[in-house]
Amino acid sequence: LYDVLSLRAKEVDEFSLKVNLFIVTQSAIFAFAGSTLVERIPSKSWEEVITVSIFCSLGFVVSFICNRILQGSSFWIDYYQTRLGILEPAKFKKIRIFADHPSNKNAQIVERVLKSKVALRNQRHFRYVSTRSAIMSISYAFSIMWAFILILSILTFLF
Repeated sequence: LYDVLSLRAKEVDEFSLKVNLFIVTQSAIFAFAGSTLVERIPSKSWEEVITVSIFCSLGFVVSFICNRILQGSSFWIDYYQTRLGILEPAKFKKIRIFADHPSNKNAQIVERVLKSKVALRNQRHFRYVSTRSAIMSISYAFSIMWAFILILSILTFLF
């Protein structure tokens, strides 16, 4: 149990480091590109459109790679948390921290609701939002932002 707990803690620490690296990298690319993007988006020159396209493509690729890395890290955190939820009741009879985690309850409640067709309204565990899922949403937003700026720069050149 303690080995799994330490592995989970290590994965959470690594996830935090990866998120920080991701945000710093995206911010640096965006700050560097932002100074050139503002001046060059309403351009009719191929060189300037290519410059903007390179920055946007770089931002999109880095964002996509970071998304995949964060998904993998999140998977392992969920894996170890699920294992802890299974091992915990056998080791500790009255303490149920991981076994009663809201993310575990969501799956149980959804399964029960689908069987019984009970209304989903006002279920406390359905309001649970994971910090990791919020961070993943931000990383997806970066990818969408880069794709949008790339499309915008090409369209302004064409029209």
